[in-house]
Amino acid sequence: MKGPLRPPAVRLRLIRPAELRRRYSLAVLRDRFHQNLGLRIISLLLAVGLWIFVNAGQHSSVEAFNIPVSYRGLPPGFVITNQHPDFVKIQLSGPQTLLSLVDPSRLMLRLDLSGVGVGQASFKVGLDSFNVPRGTAVTSISPSQIVLDLDKIVVRNLPVHLVTIGTPADGYRLGSIEIAPSRVRVRAPSMEIAQRWHGVYSKHPEKPFFTATPAPGVRIVTAPGGSGMTLSFGLAEATIKEMGL
Repeated sequence: MKGPLRPPAVRLRLIRPAELRRRYSLAVLRDRFHQNLGLRIISLLLAVGLWIFVNAGQHSSVEAFNIPVSYRGLPPGFVITNQHPDFVKIQLSGPQTLLSLVDPSRLMLRLDLSGVGVGQASFKVGLDSFNVPRGTAVTSISPSQIVLDLDKIVVRNLPVHLVTIGTPADGYRLGSIEIAPSRVRVRAPSMEIAQRWHGVYSKHPEKPFFTATPAPGVRIVTAPGGSGMTLSFGLAEATIKEMGL
């Protein structure tokens, strides 16, 4: 069985007035003040600088950043055929201390192209597309939408056509023409190959345009050689006057 608890022992040390005056005299305080004076001044300056830095950084500011764009997941055999941005410009608002720590490469905009087909694909860039630091906010984005023209790469064997311009010098004439190879293997987007064509315009041996009247009140007017659009207005006016319409 435990005995009764004893109160803790308390020891008091009394300082005589003379000792107290000696310890806290002006000369002693002056000596203590001058001890490590250089370190104390440096500590004070650091404290003041830190206070200024923290308080100045709390003021709201706006800063622009160029954020890289990554196009990922493009299906095999597909290609982007139009000009597309490598960066989007955003404006961030927030404390200057946070904005100074922003690394644009860490805010990269990643567009997933998996599942796209031939044609046009549009991607909206919203305010929530960027993982910005807490305490900051995206205020503007340019461009806010990215439109891509997508096409599939195809391989075709196409004929080679020779186009000559001008005439040989006096005393010379164009002899036989040989093209080797007569066909080439082309690898390109399907739409580019589809837009390549070779046309031969028929021409009248003597006149710039041809007219005929197959039946009374019926007039046929055509301008062969590819000049129909150029002559159409003048031919139409002359034909209307001639027919008395």
